[in-house]
Amino acid sequence: MVCRIDTPVSWDSTWKMYPWHEYLDGTAWEVTADDTARGGSLESFRSGLYKAARVRGLTVKSKFVGCDPFTGEPLAVHFQVQL
Repeated sequence: MVCRIDTPVSWDSTWKMYPWHEYLDGTAWEVTADDTARGGSLESFRSGLYKAARVRGLTVKSKFVGCDPFTGEPLAVHFQVQL
């Protein structure tokens, strides 16, 4: 059931464990599942990446790299801010 809450929602607090200022500097990066916080998925990380870039008015290009043969999950994400 959907219900109204009285406190503002801030996605930023969930993603503060990542150094977005560093990740969004224009350098090309690779992040593996081992690099994600709290064992999160790469899909979740990429979602946070796009949110962090959008808040800062930036555009990011990314792609999943490799595939786990047992789970079908991607092995890494390559990404870079388009400056």
